[in-house]
Amino acid sequence: MTRVNGIQALLVICGACLVLIICKYEFVNKQLGFLTMPTNEPKKNSVSTLTNLHFNSTEMMLHFASQAKRDFVKIAQDMKTTSLQNYMNSTLSDVSALLEVKENMLYTFEEIFSSTQIDLKLQDVVKSSPFSSLRKDRLPINEAIQKELIQRYHDKGFGHFSEFVLKRCEGLKELSANDSGIMETLSNVCKKLLKLQTELARGILEEQIRHQTGNEWRIKMSRELQSEVQYHLNQYKESPQCNSSRILTCLHVFWTPIGSFIHRTLSCLVAALSLQRALVMDAKNPTFIPTNWGNYMNLKHRRQWPCSISNSMNINNEKDLAKYSSFEELTMPASGNSITNPTEIPNHLAKKLFSFNKHPSAWWIGVMAEYVMLGKDKLSRIFQDAIQTMPFTSPVVGVHVRRTDKIGPEARFHALEEYMRHVADWYNAYEAVHGRVERKVYLASDNVEVLSEAEQKYPEYVFMFNKTTTKHSTNVKTRTSEKLAMDGIVRDTVLLSRCDFLVCTMSSNICRLAYELMHVQTGDAFDRAVSVDVDWFYYIQLSRIYTAMMHHSNPVHMEISFKVGDVIITNTFKQSQVQEKGFIIGKNRRTGQTGLVPKYKIVEVFIQKQYTHQ
Repeated sequence: MTRVNGIQALLVICGACLVLIICKYEFVNKQLGFLTMPTNEPKKNSVSTLTNLHFNSTEMMLHFASQAKRDFVKIAQDMKTTSLQNYMNSTLSDVSALLEVKENMLYTFEEIFSSTQIDLKLQDVVKSSPFSSLRKDRLPINEAIQKELIQRYHDKGFGHFSEFVLKRCEGLKELSANDSGIMETLSNVCKKLLKLQTELARGILEEQIRHQTGNEWRIKMSRELQSEVQYHLNQYKESPQCNSSRILTCLHVFWTPIGSFIHRTLSCLVAALSLQRALVMDAKNPTFIPTNWGNYMNLKHRRQWPCSISNSMNINNEKDLAKYSSFEELTMPASGNSITNPTEIPNHLAKKLFSFNKHPSAWWIGVMAEYVMLGKDKLSRIFQDAIQTMPFTSPVVGVHVRRTDKIGPEARFHALEEYMRHVADWYNAYEAVHGRVERKVYLASDNVEVLSEAEQKYPEYVFMFNKTTTKHSTNVKTRTSEKLAMDGIVRDTVLLSRCDFLVCTMSSNICRLAYELMHVQTGDAFDRAVSVDVDWFYYIQLSRIYTAMMHHSNPVHMEISFKVGDVIITNTFKQSQVQEKGFIIGKNRRTGQTGLVPKYKIVEVFIQKQYTHQ
């Protein structure tokens, strides 16, 4: 009897252990589900929230950091040269610092902000009208700003951290080139980490795709806020009473391609809105304005203005604005960095905009672009007309490959394989969530050879493009003077902005324009696009402002040091010339040093502006 009871007790204990093992397995599987291998079947009943997305991103980043630390510690003892040891110690220090943040990253950063004097100044974040003086005191980092910066950090932290580690791993390989023993070990470690990064990045991409389901509320809020902006823009159109109309003439002083032409015009439009003036177009030479531009833009030419002008003055800076503000006509050059910074967000829109969009400067420029490019109704008609002849139904990935005049002076050459790698990654993630689909790609380029190359190398994809308009776009000088070329470029831009995902080079104006319009169309395109070269920027001579979320105390080759709260100012032109994944070229305002800055340690600060009509 005792023996039977003992057996029964043993079975009960074994059963309890089995239950615990199953529960633990289910918990771990739930938390680390992003490491499971993909299947061909969609994942049923998957609901993703913003909290889950951020939680998983943080978990993935910490998991990657733990693996990197284990691998690096194992091989650190075999490094014999001082340069290798210093490089490894610096890398381990950064990886360990991230792991110290642990799981409650939000709480940790709140502690940092409450105990650190951030070096942001008021003019970094809020810019007043040109006629008022700027205060020079520091900006109080209140709870709302803390949450905004922390939220923005979460959005891209993992991807940038893994890029940083892989870059450091390659640096270690370069330093150990003469040591075959350690070189082989390092190569294996780098390959292992790259594989892990690919798996984890796939998991994040799947989460982002799930999160985009049920996105109607973002679209609704985007359109509501856009309507408010358009209302103010329409207030400063031509007035029936000439004596109450004041204009700002946007003077194009040299020829540019259509993408650059539109962005330069947007600089003028933002200035006109700020100054409460109607905007009209002009050029030093008629050829500087694209042929038939009136068919594509919602603006008038200076000579079409019906009212006589008694006094006019050219302006180039804020001093000119203050001096000549009473003149009926002011003329400013069409330049991305003239009297205003077009990326400055009206501060009365900021709170609502930040609530649904993770890249507010791009959204703001997109609203301006849609207004200039005939408005959303006419752009919708262009889209509807274009898709009549092609299977343009969701899902579809847009790819823009810029060649011709862009390669060399402004951007590097990127092979088609680089673009298609991102296309494949997105479709793999999409199919893991939604099941098998036809893989459609809308391909736009200024080089007809790219179209043929795509069809030959990637028969598993359905490519949509217009070879005729691409041929007419190849010639740089005629792409803005031939109607067929202009039609094709405008149509390509609109179609790219309507894709589910966009792969392009942000060094191209057309790529950036499509991305900006996509923000307005979807409410938030932050996770819907990837650039194979530089990050988004508005104009190559405009700087972007970041603040440091973590210390960088042990910089290696070409990197600079900084403390939490330091302001980092980027140079977009240098960034386009020196492309390092996971880094930007930045200047520490406190120390004056310029060099490589790890992107996972900083967060962008979006500038706000006080507009006159507020």
